[in-house]
Amino acid sequence: MKRIVLVCLATATPAVAADDFYYELRGGFSRDTTTARTTFGSLETEVDQLEADFLWYFKGLSDESGPRSRAIFANPASFLSLSANTGSADTSGSLVTSGSDFDTSGIAIGGRYVFDNGWFFEADASFLEANVFGGVADIDQLGLTFGKYIGQMTSLEFTLGRLEADTDLGSADTDTGINFALRHIGDAYGAWQYGLDLVLGSTTVADADGVYGVNLSLFPNRDTTLSLGIDGQFGSNDGDSTAYSLSGGYFFSPNLEMQLGYRFINTDEPLGIDLDDDGFFIGARYRF
Repeated sequence: MKRIVLVCLATATPAVAADDFYYELRGGFSRDTTTARTTFGSLETEVDQLEADFLWYFKGLSDESGPRSRAIFANPASFLSLSANTGSADTSGSLVTSGSDFDTSGIAIGGRYVFDNGWFFEADASFLEANVFGGVADIDQLGLTFGKYIGQMTSLEFTLGRLEADTDLGSADTDTGINFALRHIGDAYGAWQYGLDLVLGSTTVADADGVYGVNLSLFPNRDTTLSLGIDGQFGSNDGDSTAYSLSGGYFFSPNLEMQLGYRFINTDEPLGIDLDDDGFFIGARYRF
């Protein structure tokens, strides 16, 4: 399975003084296309999704230090968040069956609290409903993260996750996961900075042995972000998968950021199925 996502953020005027914000609005549109080919035919699924997010920085958010796109991390901020999304899928190809098209809708709530001693706690929960094959599937996810800043712009994190899927046909599935993460922002050359995110963990999804993620970001200035990411899972019953993403961005002002993304996923399928998966994302955020 192949899939790519690239992200570009745009902002125009670099500000010298720090700005303080208490609210943030985010919105985005994504399209993912998956094509499965077998000796019996092919099936293409195109999924469109709209998402909107609202964040409340109840103790304020400063962009005094580091890249603006990483202000929450570089200037440790606490927040509460609320999200909503809706999506639809169209299928085509010789393997299409009645009821293959589906639509989804969901909400998510979350939050982060940073203590004065550098410890922080995050929690999030999402609830998704999918209408597919004439039935309804509910997918609920819960995540809990405990972390500590071990430097001004370096943190260690430990995350526990749980996913539960139920259908009106009576079938149910529950999966869990554990992740460890190291995140760091440092000085590169001149005004350039870099960001590094390393993730390693395990999950019971598809009985995978483990998951990993590596993301390297470059910040030529405070307003511009260029990132390359690799993540995936190994030891899975559904085949090992690797996702490659390229992202970049630029703030038009201290308030406004535009985003563009593209990603592809490569999957080693053990059942003789050739899978291609790619997609793009475009979005924006506004702080005030």
